[in-house]
This record gives sequence, C-alpha cells and structure tokens, in this order.
Amino acid sequence: MSTSPDTERQESKKDERRYDDEWRQMFTDPTSELNKILQGFRNDFMRMTGTRRCTMCAAPFDGDGPLEGRSPNSLNPNFCNSCDGWMKANFPGRVIDSFPIISFDMRGSSVVARQHTKDGKYQDEYEDPFMAAASQALVDTDGFIVDTRGDELRGLYPSGFSGKDNVKKAWNSALILLRDPPKKYDGTIIPFGIAVHIGDTAIGSKGKPPNFLGCSISGDGINTCSHMCSHARRGEALISEIVFQKTGMRTDALEQRRIPLKGDPEQPTGISDLILVYVLTAESKVKPFEF
Repeated sequence: MSTSPDTERQESKKDERRYDDEWRQMFTDPTSELNKILQGFRNDFMRMTGTRRCTMCAAPFDGDGPLEGRSPNSLNPNFCNSCDGWMKANFPGRVIDSFPIISFDMRGSSVVARQHTKDGKYQDEYEDPFMAAASQALVDTDGFIVDTRGDELRGLYPSGFSGKDNVKKAWNSALILLRDPPKKYDGTIIPFGIAVHIGDTAIGSKGKPPNFLGCSISGDGINTCSHMCSHARRGEALISEIVFQKTGMRTDALEQRRIPLKGDPEQPTGISDLILVYVLTAESKVKPFEF
C-alpha cells in the first residue's frame, strides 16, 4: 500500500530531527542529567593515571587505560569510542553560546615541514611534542579540545563542561604553556603563539545526515581567536579585553596592542576592525588562578 504525501512529509520530518537541546544540556547546563553523568565520568577517570585522555569524558588512553569501550576512536582520536558514539547518536546537533576560546599555533612550521616531512622529523620532533604539550595544557584546565587546523590546536571552555571558572581556566592554560613550553627531544623550545578570547561560537556535530564526520566549532568567536593568534609573536599570548572584564584582572602591568583582524574586503567593518589585546609572556608578573 502506498503512503500519502502527508505521511511521507511526516516521515521526512522525523529524519530531519536535530539534537540541539541535547548538546545544550551537555555543554552549557551543569544541572542537566546529561551533564551530571558526564561530570561523574570525568571525576572518576581523572583519578586514574594517563597522559592522553578522551577530550569529553577524560578516560585515559595510556597509564591506567585504555578502558573497555573507551579506547581512542579511529576517526576521531581525541574522543573515546563511547563519546564518539554519543555524538553519532545525537547527530545532527549544536549549541551556540559566548564561549571562552583558546588557540595554540606553532610558529615557523611551514619551513620545517618542507625540510623534514619526508624523513619524519617534522612530525616526531616538532608537531607531536607541540600538540602533546598544548593538549595537556587544555586537559589540565578542563578545556575541550575541538580540532586542529594544520599546526593550530583550538579548544573551548564551555560552562557546562569546564565549570563556572571557565574563563579563568582558559587564562591558566595559556600560562601553563608559556611557562612550560613544548620542547624538541634535544631540549630546544618549539616556537609558538597563543590567543585567548570570548565570543559567539557554535560547537556541534560535523557533517550532513547521514554522514557524521565528528565534532567541530565555527562562528565569529573562533574566527576572531584564530586571527588574534596569527598576530602573536613567538612566546606570546594575546588576550582580548573581554577576558579581563570577565575575570576582573588588572591590565596595567601588561603591554597593550591593537591588531588588525582579517576580514572580507567587501565588508570593511566588523571583524576587520582593530581589536585591543594585552600581551602575556612567560615573564609577565601575573599568577595563575587558584580554585
């Protein structure tokens, strides 16, 4: 028996269901049952030893791990199989909010990559140590590792995931890497820049049904943070003014700089305007926040 056009439209709407509310509960609502379950896993797993962990639940991939069902996912290695399964089950979905964002970017990598990609030295001596150190700085401060773009690692500090002190934790993450920088095996510091910002950003599943591709971030906030990071000199973290407003920290001890942000040449306002940033280095007379 053939189905009516109305029935076909209803079936189509079922297929088009979005899971935005589930993503909102997980990342921005600490009181939701979904978030409580996640935090329970994170509290338990963080008591276990490990230098590599699932971005979402913190299950260790080495040390005391990997745990059954919590090994790195082959397509999304920053997540365990269980958390990757949650994202697939809640696909498509996203949440948009004003998130604290951090970007770590390795400097001079293009030249080194041209010289040493074939012999493996670029990956072994530069990319791997840099990504490991930046990832650890995020994990140690309850950050959410979202993705990499070439030699840039990007992370978020959603309130539901990172807690009420999420902005302060992003600040601490920058300080951690500045004061304990990534090094090659011979002890040489790998040059890098950092940016910390707060802005409207979407986090959610990547792809179009039925083709799930993982988790991604997009929007004005992450674009601004990435552009800021491109202006950071070696050994600098550029911190946007809104970060200081949210933390109540004083800025008088730090250098001020106004930097241009790239934008659409046909739209000369907005993101292409100058933005005020403050320059943080390993020698800056500031302290990490204590909780």
